Amino acid sequence: MAGPGPAKNAEMDLNLCRVFIDIAEAKSLTRAAERGGMTRSNVSRRLRALETEMGAQLLRRTTRNVELTQAGQLLYRRCLAMMEELQRARDAIHQLRSTVSGEVGVRVPTGFGHFYLKPLILGFCREHPDIRLRLLINDQMADLVASKVDLAVQITSAPLDDLVATRLCDVRWNFVATPACLQALEQSLGRPLRAPADLLQARLILPLAMGGRLAWLAGSGDDGVAAALDVLPSLQSGDYRLLYDAVLDGLGLALLPDYVTSAALAGGTLVAVLDQVVFSGLGNAMYLVRMPDRQPTMAARAFQQFLREAIVTAAPSWQAGAEEGGEEGGEEGGGGGCTHRSS
Repeated sequence: MAGPGPAKNAEMDLNLCRVFIDIAEAKSLTRAAERGGMTRSNVSRRLRALETEMGAQLLRRTTRNVELTQAGQLLYRRCLAMMEELQRARDAIHQLRSTVSGEVGVRVPTGFGHFYLKPLILGFCREHPDIRLRLLINDQMADLVASKVDLAVQITSAPLDDLVATRLCDVRWNFVATPACLQALEQSLGRPLRAPADLLQARLILPLAMGGRLAWLAGSGDDGVAAALDVLPSLQSGDYRLLYDAVLDGLGLALLPDYVTSAALAGGTLVAVLDQVVFSGLGNAMYLVRMPDRQPTMAARAFQQFLREAIVTAAPSWQAGAEEGGEEGGEEGGGGGCTHRSS
């Protein structure tokens, strides 16, 4: 019966291939062992396994070194070709990663998309000209598959269980006003605002998705208790730029997330109202979500990494801005006096 022959070369272990190249080039089992970081006996054992697999003698031993037989020379050339092909594959994969292409569908909530994300999206498109980006700016999370959405940004306190969710950062919701607006409201009340119930006397500017229900956490830490109040907002919209412009114009008190208000609070253009109260808003965290049965493509992974790095980098400045804002705004600030509800 014929023994095993070169036909089994396709099944050869790449580690054996590397060892044989070291032996052929070093012309010594000892030097090959040093080159590969193993013992001489290990190299010898691997050589015997390779000769058994090939069904041929690969080396001819002399007094000083080893020489390749005709079969060994043939195998050496083939091994070199295999390793070079493997390296070309690695290089091609690396090139694929550095020039990502393809299509990615992204959904972002209206307020975050219009107010904050647009410049980031333009930057991503400049960095990845070969990616075709489909951006949906709306508040619909019902069916990501039907919308052909690979990734979605969601601001919520509890992501849906059937989604794969990655938490990006905390989101804090602040009631804000111009200093003049707050002063006018407190003058009409005859005292500072002390509790959420005092907001019933103010003109309120709220995100449209909140409806007419204002929720907050009464108390702190584990002792906090959820509380809520029905209100009649004077202005509601999913366009946070509109809400932001309205509060700057002195049209009332606005409940907005920290990524909208942080710069104005830090600069004193707006002041925080009832900043000791933790308002629920539309959720206390920002998540990146996807369907569990939809593995992200290279393009989707590139966008996910880009967005995550941008948000994680920016989030501390949002929170710092919110902490710097206070109710001691004086009379300076845009919008003039604040309109408020009559008793």
